[in-house]
Amino acid sequence: MNLLIDVEKSVKDKVVDLFINPPASSPISASYNVYAEDEFFDDGFKPNNPFIWILGTRVPPKQTRLPLVMIDRAPTIESPVELGNRAGTFFTFNLHVFGRNRGERGSFAAHLYKNFLTLPIYSYAAPKTLVETVEIIHRTSANQTIAPEVGAEGSLSNWEVVSIEFQTMQ
Repeated sequence: MNLLIDVEKSVKDKVVDLFINPPASSPISASYNVYAEDEFFDDGFKPNNPFIWILGTRVPPKQTRLPLVMIDRAPTIESPVELGNRAGTFFTFNLHVFGRNRGERGSFAAHLYKNFLTLPIYSYAAPKTLVETVEIIHRTSANQTIAPEVGAEGSLSNWEVVSIEFQTMQ
């Protein structure tokens, strides 16, 4: 098991699942078509509505490729090994939510904030197996402010970050 890669893939799978199968009490009411990096970089690709791009890599958002959730892992902290302490690695992920307008951005960010409560972590070595399920320790959500000259193109004008923090036993 490669912990960092498996946790990153597990977070992306959870975000994808939240948009494909939104809970009934969610701020979004429909299932979304989810597209990833391959389609995002193909300028000829036309997504089917309703849709969202979910990327596991850092890329500059494009006005023509919104709405978008970009998953970014913050620096990882490992707990020291000590007798009787089963705590493992502490992770923080930032889910950068870009919308075509404030309402869309706010709905998607609220959806992730409200429904990202636990995270099943899988080992992606064949066969894919569940390693553990962790509870999210802390969640935050904040609008981002961009200088007018940077946000003039529109893609950065409607940006919010939902941060999730959790600790594995690995």
